[in-house]
Amino acid sequence: ATYFLKEDANVSEDNLESVIGHMVLTHQTVTDKSAQFREELRRHYYVTPKNYLDFISNYRELLQANVKKIDTAIKRLDGGLTKLVDAAEAVDRMSKELSEKKVVVDAKTVDVEGLIAVIKEKTAVAEVAQKEAGEKKEAAELQAAEIAVEKGKADEALNVALPAV
Repeated sequence: ATYFLKEDANVSEDNLESVIGHMVLTHQTVTDKSAQFREELRRHYYVTPKNYLDFISNYRELLQANVKKIDTAIKRLDGGLTKLVDAAEAVDRMSKELSEKKVVVDAKTVDVEGLIAVIKEKTAVAEVAQKEAGEKKEAAELQAAEIAVEKGKADEALNVALPAV
């Protein structure tokens, strides 16, 4: 086990001795259980050195598969973190743009409010002038009606006086 696992870079030096010890213990336990199996059920189960080598080979294959899974997960996590950092930078940039544009909008709002006040004042003046013009128009219409009545009277008087002249 030491020979096969030392060449595998996926097993750290700290864990190597405990992994080897576990493999030996597992193989010895299988050997003991095969003897118990033979005694209880009168059937033979042979434990060979090839079984031990297959056990080590399977361990290495599973270890490599799990390392690949972990590497893939690390890459995905790193990609996700990169996206989050990019998003945070974009949010900061947009916040700065928003604050700059907010100043412009606030200035425009003040200008618009000033224009609205001026328009209200001019509207009030125009309404007063329109009201005065309406009153003058009514007065002029009354005078025009009076003049028309007076003209009618004057024309009648002239028609009566013309034959005499």
